Amino acid sequence: MRRTIVGMLAVGLLQAAVYFIALRSDGPEGGMASGSIDVNCYTQSARSLVEGHPFCHSPGEPPSTGTTSVAYPVLLAAPMACGVTGTRIYAAVFGWSVVLYFVFLAAWGAVIATCLPAGVGRFAAAALVSLSGHCAFTAFMGSDQALWMAVSALFALALVRGGVGSLAVLAVAAPWVRPEGMMVVVSLGVFGVLARRRGW
Repeated sequence: MRRTIVGMLAVGLLQAAVYFIALRSDGPEGGMASGSIDVNCYTQSARSLVEGHPFCHSPGEPPSTGTTSVAYPVLLAAPMACGVTGTRIYAAVFGWSVVLYFVFLAAWGAVIATCLPAGVGRFAAAALVSLSGHCAFTAFMGSDQALWMAVSALFALALVRGGVGSLAVLAVAAPWVRPEGMMVVVSLGVFGVLARRRGW
C-alpha cells in the first residue's frame, strides 16, 4: 500500500512543480497568477470573513455566499487572517491546492491498494488516477473543486474501509464543501436504508 501511495504522491509533486512554474511565470513580477477567475470570487468571500462581514461582498450588503462552497472560503481566510494580502494570496491558494490534491491522491492510493492485489491492475489504476491531466488541472485551478476532490476521495476510502465514524464526519462536512455533497449524503442515506432492509 505504501508504495502505491508514495508513487502517486511523487507524480503529484511533479505535477505541482509544473503548475507552480506555469503560474509563477504568468504572474506579476515576484508573484503568482490566479489559476482561474473563480479564485477571485473565493478570495473576496474569504476577505469578507476576515473583515467581519461574512458572506457580504461589501459591508452593509445583504448576506450571500456568492460562491458554490461555504467551506472553501474559510480555508482561504486562514492565510488572510495571518496577513497574506494582494497577489500573495494566489500563492496561498496554490498551497492549499497542493495539500488538497495530495489528500486526494493519498486517499485514492489507499483505496486502490485496499481493493486490488499488487500487480499490473493496481499499477494501472494508480497510473490512471495520478496521471490524469484533468484531475491535476481541476485541483490546481484554485477553485473549491480541489476541496471537493479531497473530501470525495476520503468518502471513497471510508466506504472501502467501513469507517462509520469517518463517514458521519464527512457526511456533515460534504454539503458545506460543494452542492453535490448534499446529493452524495442523500444517496448514501438511501443506499443505507435499502441495504438494511434487504440485508445487503
